[in-house]
Amino acid sequence: MRLWLSFLPMIVQMSSLLKNYTPCAGYAVGRYTPFKPLQFMPICGLCKKEKELKKSHLMPKSLYGAIRNAFPKEGKEIVSAKLEQRSANYSDYQVKKPFLCGSCEQRFNRKGENVVTRECHRGAEKFTLLDKVQSSEERYNLEGERWIDPNKIESIDYQAYSYFALSVIWRASAGEWPKNVGVLKNTLGMKYEKLIRKYLLGESDFPNNIYTAVYVDRDEDCFPFMGFPTATKKNGYHHHIFFIPGVKFSILIGSKVGSVEELFKTSNTSIYFVEYSFRKSKDFKQVEKFLKHETKAKGRLAKDIYSV
Repeated sequence: MRLWLSFLPMIVQMSSLLKNYTPCAGYAVGRYTPFKPLQFMPICGLCKKEKELKKSHLMPKSLYGAIRNAFPKEGKEIVSAKLEQRSANYSDYQVKKPFLCGSCEQRFNRKGENVVTRECHRGAEKFTLLDKVQSSEERYNLEGERWIDPNKIESIDYQAYSYFALSVIWRASAGEWPKNVGVLKNTLGMKYEKLIRKYLLGESDFPNNIYTAVYVDRDEDCFPFMGFPTATKKNGYHHHIFFIPGVKFSILIGSKVGSVEELFKTSNTSIYFVEYSFRKSKDFKQVEKFLKHETKAKGRLAKDIYSV
């Protein structure tokens, strides 16, 4: 009770002071003006600093242009096919959200995106990466797939491809992307998400137990499309896959990847380039099945299909 009694006069005194209080300049006398909430700067997903954020793309913006311009005679409409909704329609929608600051955006561009997006399939006779791979000597030939050791290809900036691959799967895992695009959060797990983030920032070397295969489509009738990152849990590792026009990125992460580890360690590399036929692969059969039998066309796309 003493504490309460000794505190009560203080409350009364403060109340009496408020009655005679003269507001400072800028406030109307006799009116209550609420305090404005403090405004905090957002935090960049990569550098973790308080900075103004850019509208970061999940997949590089220039890839949308690569798809749009791949077949100019067929028009420049982009078809968006959504796995969860089982639907397809014409769309100019690009997946982006405030996530990275300007400096980190430029880092991603400079360290990987500028090289990779320039060399992917960009239309008839515009596939620089395929030209470089086909002019290189193979190290292995596995069931018709030519595996190229990057250490033997001076013309390919393999470090840019390694950086790009990890930057894409990291931003997919670390960001909060719209649910309708089917990209899940935290697919890398806390350990590898942290390791990859430090590598992307230049604070550490390339992480151990990460193996990347860059599949380059050699088909004359190339099927350029873009597929957002997906992740599958295997026994002892995780398998991450995504597509850009003419190229598939396959990344294995974990300490128990089986014979794959020996394949990479024999060449002392963490990345291989593989010349293959997309149309003869299981991936193409899955995409074809989905587009032909499991997807319902909507809007103008439906009209165009049924009018043919």
